[in-house]
Amino acid sequence: MSNEKKFRSLSLTGRFRHLKKEGKYLDSRFFGTYQVHLYEVEGFFAEVWVRLDFEEVVWIEIASSEQVAENYAGNIDLNDSLGL
Repeated sequence: MSNEKKFRSLSLTGRFRHLKKEGKYLDSRFFGTYQVHLYEVEGFFAEVWVRLDFEEVVWIEIASSEQVAENYAGNIDLNDSLGL
């Protein structure tokens, strides 16, 4: 089973704990009423969506390299983040 598949099988709390323990914080952005934090963990990217008005994590999802390049262009070096 892939690392991404294992990550997807975790609960929201499990995903958050795993990112805090094993992930590397890369960047943040704003999207509407959310602050989105980008992490790299085990060779893939994950975004933590925080609702600003409640200061609560509401969703954590895997982001593709294409999504990261589009949403965080100029802020991070994808090759360096993935060890390439």
